[in-house]
Amino acid sequence: MTDKKIPQPRLVKLKTGEQLVAIVYIQKDSDFIRLQDPYKIELHPYDLLGEYIMEEKMTIKPWMFKSKDKVFSVHKNHIITLGVPTDDISEYYHNMKSGAFKQNIDEIKKARAAAFNKLLDQANDEEYLDMRDYHEGKKTIH
Repeated sequence: MTDKKIPQPRLVKLKTGEQLVAIVYIQKDSDFIRLQDPYKIELHPYDLLGEYIMEEKMTIKPWMFKSKDKVFSVHKNHIITLGVPTDDISEYYHNMKSGAFKQNIDEIKKARAAAFNKLLDQANDEEYLDMRDYHEGKKTIH
């Protein structure tokens, strides 16, 4: 049995500021670079423990949402630089492509309920009553 070599993803920084992770193909004498399965990297500030101790969280999602195509051509003039991602980014990328991180609906509901309960715990009594009344339709916000 032969081992199948998994292509090494590369980081791509575009002139638009977008940062992508993709399998990159470069052809000699071509003005275009081919990106296979490109995912956009997004950074999100995260307030650790609600004490304004900021940390960045990262997510990646398909660059071209709901596209049937897997390979996209980008003119070299639109690319600032290419780089090799860290091992954890490469692993995350491969897991996202393979669907290893798909959440089921029950997990999503539990996470949302936990976040809402955390919000309620942080609210004072008046805020809590206002939120409850609003969600029950007893109060409107003008």
